Amino acid sequence: MFRYFAQLRDLFLINPALFLKALFWGGIVSWLGWHFILKRPFYQQIYGKPTDGTLEIWDADIFQDMPEQSVFELKVNGYDIEVQAIKSFKTVTRIVYVDRYTPLGTWYRSREGARLYDKIVPQDISTATGITGRNPQCFKYAHEYRLLTWEWDKQEACPIKTYAESDNDVNNNHSIAASQNVQRGLDILKAGDIAYIEGYAVYWNGTGNLSYQRFESATVLGQVSTQLAGGQKTGLCRQLLITKITFDGYTFE
Repeated sequence: MFRYFAQLRDLFLINPALFLKALFWGGIVSWLGWHFILKRPFYQQIYGKPTDGTLEIWDADIFQDMPEQSVFELKVNGYDIEVQAIKSFKTVTRIVYVDRYTPLGTWYRSREGARLYDKIVPQDISTATGITGRNPQCFKYAHEYRLLTWEWDKQEACPIKTYAESDNDVNNNHSIAASQNVQRGLDILKAGDIAYIEGYAVYWNGTGNLSYQRFESATVLGQVSTQLAGGQKTGLCRQLLITKITFDGYTFE
């Protein structure tokens, strides 16, 4: 290690321009190596709990009624919010898209309300259960800001039923981590994973001068939003408070 830094020092003294170039590309390679190669196994070993068994995709997500819950406060990424659990939720599903909202890609949304949302819900987790989730080759998925779209890939090997069932099978989940450890699991989740997800469909809002920012979750399969996208009705997204997630042999809770 000391020898490496000594070499960098010598390179800086001999050729500062080459040193800066090496430093720049070294930083890029290190960043890519961490995020795409090292981060997942590191988080699994340090923060995850090894879990035995094979996950089989369920026919449908499960929402369960529960007694009326009191509103409680939760601090997420420096913001205080008020949360009310509406229904319990669990599923074993295929992850079809993960859209992340980091400062690098969201700095231009300067409104405080937009920053609140991106901090509380730093990722959308899009999922597919049933025949759709079991036939990933039959669909192509795309994601804009907070909106998932998909289309049927009309291959001969794709049963026509997958297209008919996809409206109920495919869902976009605005995902709030109930703990830092759950967030670490969400940070390494990727499309193609089969995951067990447990938590609650919630209504939540900001506090203080952000109390007007209120969001309500879909609580039944196939629920339609009152808002239009491109002039068409879309499915109502879920606001999920995730308390436990298992994938790739590890559990985060």
